[in-house]
Order: sequence, then structure tokens, then C-alpha cells
Amino acid sequence: MAKSSTRRVTIYINGKEVEASVKQIRSEMNKLVNEQNRMVIGSDEYISHAKKIKELRQYLKEHAQNIGSAASAWTEMYNKVLQFGTGIFN
Repeated sequence: MAKSSTRRVTIYINGKEVEASVKQIRSEMNKLVNEQNRMVIGSDEYISHAKKIKELRQYLKEHAQNIGSAASAWTEMYNKVLQFGTGIFN
């Protein structure tokens, strides 16, 4: 029987827990960017927002890398099956 695992991530922005979905993370990141656009460059609040935006971008980057590695694993497996199949029929 195959083993399964579940990974959960809890993300807090401004002390508020947000859902760890790509849509929600992008939404919160866009909100922070829009707020930051109205701030004085270099202020403490501006720098704080920049750090939060960087963190959210990192979550999205890790997610994209995970998707890419899963896709490449499936592609590799598919190619192995094709090689096996052509070996049988030759």
C-alpha cells in the first residue's frame, strides 16, 4: 500500500492567518504592493512591507519549483514507460 503524507503551511500577514493557497497569497501580496506604492520610500513601514512581499514571493517561488519537480518526475516516468514499451514490441 502506498504511503501518503500531508504538508500544511500556516502563513501570517500583519498578525492575521491567511489561507495558504496560491490565490490568497497573490491577493495578499498585491494588497501589500498597492499599500507600499503609497508610502514614503525608505520609511520603516515601507521596509516592513518590502520584507513581507519578499517572503510571499519566496512562498510562490517554492511552490513553482515544487510543481516543476513533480512535472519533471512524471515526464521522466512517462519516458521510461515508453522505452519499456518499445523494447517489448521490437
